[in-house]
Amino acid sequence: MQHSLLFCTGGMYVYGCVHGLDVGCETENAVCVCVCVLCVQVFSFGYCVWEALTATRPWAGEKAADIAAGVGRNGARLPLPASWSPRVTSLVRRCWSANPALRPTPAQVMTELDAEIRTALGNGR
Repeated sequence: MQHSLLFCTGGMYVYGCVHGLDVGCETENAVCVCVCVLCVQVFSFGYCVWEALTATRPWAGEKAADIAAGVGRNGARLPLPASWSPRVTSLVRRCWSANPALRPTPAQVMTELDAEIRTALGNGR
């Protein structure tokens, strides 16, 4: 069973899902909750990247309930600019995967961001 929610923290709306069986848990135990939190953090991080790189507030002017319904029930995602590197575009898309198991781990996010920064600075591969 999956429950969607939208909450506000420090003025920023964060979308999240509480996934029970979706992450391979038979019961809601501490391990399952921890995995769920990481999935939500990675999902939300994708929106932080989008906001930072576009200098635009996501869904400006939309009501929180409409955003939650669009993202949680209808799979709505923000448009990704064509000017972004393929690595960043792929990373954000994977962060926003509807399936938490397909989202990158925080360690994978850091590795990919490190590679992107090194490339941008001219000392990457």
